[in-house]
Amino acid sequence: MKKVNAPFQRISVFPFVLLFSLLFLVMLASVAPANAKTFLVSIYGQGVHAWEWPDGASVEVIIYQDETKTSELCRDEQTANSDGTVNFDLSGCLDFQPGNYVEMTDGTDTKTHVVAGVALTEVDIANNTVKGTLDPALTDRRVGLQVVTTGHPWTTIYNEMYAALADPTTGVWEIDLTGQLDPPGTLIAGMYVEAMWHDADYQSTRYGWGPTMNVSWEGNFVHTWSWPPEVDVTLEVYDAPGGTRLCTDTQESLPDGQGFNFNVGCNIQPGHLVKLSESSPTFYIGAVSHIVTNLTVDCAGDVDGYVTGTAVPGSGILVQTWAGMQHVITNGAGNWIAGPFDNEFPREGLRVVNLDWLDNGTQIDRQFTDVACLSMPVQVDIKPGSDPNSINCNNQKGVIAVAILTTDVFDATTVDHTTVTFEGASETHVNKKTGEPRLHEEDVDGDGDADLVFHFRFGDTNLTCDSTAATLTGETFDGMPIEGADSINMVSKGKKAKK
Repeated sequence: MKKVNAPFQRISVFPFVLLFSLLFLVMLASVAPANAKTFLVSIYGQGVHAWEWPDGASVEVIIYQDETKTSELCRDEQTANSDGTVNFDLSGCLDFQPGNYVEMTDGTDTKTHVVAGVALTEVDIANNTVKGTLDPALTDRRVGLQVVTTGHPWTTIYNEMYAALADPTTGVWEIDLTGQLDPPGTLIAGMYVEAMWHDADYQSTRYGWGPTMNVSWEGNFVHTWSWPPEVDVTLEVYDAPGGTRLCTDTQESLPDGQGFNFNVGCNIQPGHLVKLSESSPTFYIGAVSHIVTNLTVDCAGDVDGYVTGTAVPGSGILVQTWAGMQHVITNGAGNWIAGPFDNEFPREGLRVVNLDWLDNGTQIDRQFTDVACLSMPVQVDIKPGSDPNSINCNNQKGVIAVAILTTDVFDATTVDHTTVTFEGASETHVNKKTGEPRLHEEDVDGDGDADLVFHFRFGDTNLTCDSTAATLTGETFDGMPIEGADSINMVSKGKKAKK
């Protein structure tokens, strides 16, 4: 196995991979062309499993970032088994993401597949239902489901390779298993559930619902849960995806399937890859992996009830406190904010988890402090529609338009417009009767949502002809400070330059 531009310590293929390949061969046989070379990408197991390849053939798999094939992530080469199966364990080499491009070849034929955004979001034992999502951009909305129990044969719920149709707009799908499962007849704890989507060439992406982990690089431990009872679980820590293994440990899962900890024997750091795998071949779970992120908690303020920090841009943040729980998304710069949390609750501490798309996460624990949090970063556009943002620094009466933009992670209309200032200046358009700043809402960036637009007289600001950037500040209606900045290009027209 090769991780591009990095050494990799080879990991042996798990004993259960062959079993899974054979099972999926049986399931796909009714719809896939006879003797067709086929493979599936296991998102949860971080592997690629193939069948119908020539006995003894050298088969290579290459993973690219996307279909452009400009960024290669990982490659491996294996010899096909006598039954035509080939199994690639890539869990130490990369962390599969939707959009990754997979290419498999034996030198004669080449098969490709774009990893699909199929996921399980809820397994409801009480109501015997399974819910999930599928990328709405996919034309084929069919989703297949499979369920297995400990010591029980596989139960397949397929009708021409699908059990549900995802909603064309939201991508949400739901399957009611009432009356469809063999004995015991209902979903029970310890079952393994997975969903699958295949493209027109029957190459597939599958997503399993199983074990999950949180990695604390500050506390140097890994907390994991939802494993089958009393199976050996092995921990491995690598210095990078495809890098050198730093340490390993094995523990037996608890009889009730509840969570347990690994106290890691090496120093976990952001960028390390942490892998957990079931050592027993009697129950299929596969390998769970997570790349530790550089998550920070900049402020946990008991005064205003907000929690702020930084993490991977566009990733999920789960904040748990005694006052409740919130899930937020980081903005394009990686900043996030959660709250306000009710400060009437006891404030003994909080937990913040930066989740990857499989809900494995990097964890930080913090205590609340008797301070107010720093300002939340917002996106500001000076002179919307212009580039560069040129300002005549000799025109004291010139008016500068500045917009606070609504984004995926911030609603500009939550800002109290009466609190906003720009380099010391206040809104120049005011109500003649009350003297309060006027509210201006407009979609200045054409993305379909309302932005806030302000107007400031240059002579009222602290800007000079030497200024290269300007900052806007204010507060939301619930009292959270905001701050945003943008570049400016000063031009000098006339004789009176502001110094």
